[in-house]
Order: sequence, then C-alpha cells, then structure tokens
Amino acid sequence: LVVIDISGLDRLLGDPQRIGEEIRRSALARGLRVQIGIATTRTTARVLALARPGLTVVTRGGEAGAIAPIAIGILEKITDQPPSTPSTPRKNLNPPNSAASVISVVKRWGLRTLGDFAALPSGELFARLGRQGPLDHKAPGGPLDRKAPGGLGWQAIARGQDIGPLVPTLAEERFESSIELEWPI
Repeated sequence: LVVIDISGLDRLLGDPQRIGEEIRRSALARGLRVQIGIATTRTTARVLALARPGLTVVTRGGEAGAIAPIAIGILEKITDQPPSTPSTPRKNLNPPNSAASVISVVKRWGLRTLGDFAALPSGELFARLGRQGPLDHKAPGGPLDRKAPGGLGWQAIARGQDIGPLVPTLAEERFESSIELEWPI
C-alpha cells in the first residue's frame, strides 16, 4: 500500500481523475496491476484502494458517502500496525482494540457496513470500546509505539476521517568512514 499526497499536482497533470489515470498508466507500463483511491482524506483513499478495483475518485465532501456501503470487514485490512517479523513476533494475536476484535463486537451488534458503524453515537461507542486512535506516539527513550485504535479510532476510519498527519517514511541514513594509518598495525 502506497500513500501519495497529490495536492498541487493539478497544475502539472490536471484534475484528480487525470492524475489517477496517469498513475495507473505508469504502473501498467511497469507490469503492475494497481487499485487507486483518490480522496481528500488519506483514510478514504486507503479504504477505496483496498475495496474497489481500478480507479476511484471521490470529490471533496463525499468521503463518508463513498465508503459507507463497503463491508465492515475491510477494517481488517486498514491497520497501522507494522507486520510482525521472526525477530518481533506478535505476543497477543487478538488484542482488545484490534480490527478483528472490534469487527467481532460490531457484527454481534448487527452492523454490516462502514456506514452503519459511522452512524453509531460516538459517546456510547466510547463507553464500550474506548477512544485510542491509530496515531504514532513516541515512547520515552524507545521506538515508535503504534497503538491499536479503540472504538472512536475505528469509527473515524469508518467515517473516512484522518486521525493523524501523513508522515513520510525516510530512507535509513548510512554513515561510512575509513582511515589510512601511517604505520601498518
């Protein structure tokens, strides 16, 4: 999944539909089959890219309506958790605020789509599932701690709202140095 900020490209390439077609054309030229979602919120674009084939463009203000009919199971694919590696196995495969846990609960409530979930009263949802959103928090003296979203975090995703800013992934810096000594050691 790749997230790109295309704001400002309209002067160079045209409207969002044309930008999406250009991205798709470029990917096909490289032998890649892609699903593209373009929206004013990163969350809506991610949901659409995962749920719909081809190119989907949503106009400003239509984010919630565009993702409302999508099955609530898509939340399992919308995760900010880094994948586990052999060196960092996941200790708890189904923490209380994981997508699988939240989907299990809301399906028992009779909810089937993101629109159903988005329409729930936020106060009551907070009382049952919590508030924590999928934001990165710096742990004191430690690496980024990616927390699983609680009820309000998942509801914000179901509404197509961004909870945090887009943070680019930077390439790891490498430092190399060498020294020549006068005398062999």
